Amino acid sequence: MKPVRRSIIVLSLFALLSVFTPAQTPSPDLSVMDIELGNRASAEKFLSGYGPTFGEDGRPNYFFYNKYATQVLHLVADSWDDRYFITEIEVYSVSRSYGKKHFQLKDVAFFKTGNGLFIGYKQSAAGLLSGFAIGVNDPGGKNQVRSGRVEELFGEPDERTVEGDNAALVYKLNGIGIAGLDEPADYEADFEFRKNKLKKLRISIAARPKSPGAEKSP
Repeated sequence: MKPVRRSIIVLSLFALLSVFTPAQTPSPDLSVMDIELGNRASAEKFLSGYGPTFGEDGRPNYFFYNKYATQVLHLVADSWDDRYFITEIEVYSVSRSYGKKHFQLKDVAFFKTGNGLFIGYKQSAAGLLSGFAIGVNDPGGKNQVRSGRVEELFGEPDERTVEGDNAALVYKLNGIGIAGLDEPADYEADFEFRKNKLKKLRISIAARPKSPGAEKSP
């Protein structure tokens, strides 16, 4: 067997193992782009050069396009006095007709969660090699997030709705610990699919925040 062909087979087998090896159960997704719900330091690091807009409820909102202007990252802060305390993070796909003015992150192709979930199609090395090996592109769902991948990560949802080509999964956790909160928070994660492809995700917490100074105390 020629060395090049042997290398290709070895890489392909490695890719298949990485696709089909069961992953450990992850914690709830609390972040997107390393901006973590309730973590002021992570939000300030990302947002310090950007100004928020007024949301429908009067709270600070931040909006960003990805480099292709096909996705929007939407962040909601608790209040204008505490605009780096993020309580809601949303990512959704948009078309050219969307047309709203947002900041654009020209170095960011996809807005990924802490557990690696994203919207859109992203060719991975594992998916490419496994497709070459068995003739099926993306057999493990690494290139595009579908409902099955979300359920593999987080289990059976608390709520599930299906209407034609549209589906939604909702996960809820009560009483999880958040560093910036005086008390445990109620957490919710919503995933919306169109023809079994993730089109929108939203994570949020609801609880009473500490004062900014309290979080920095030793």
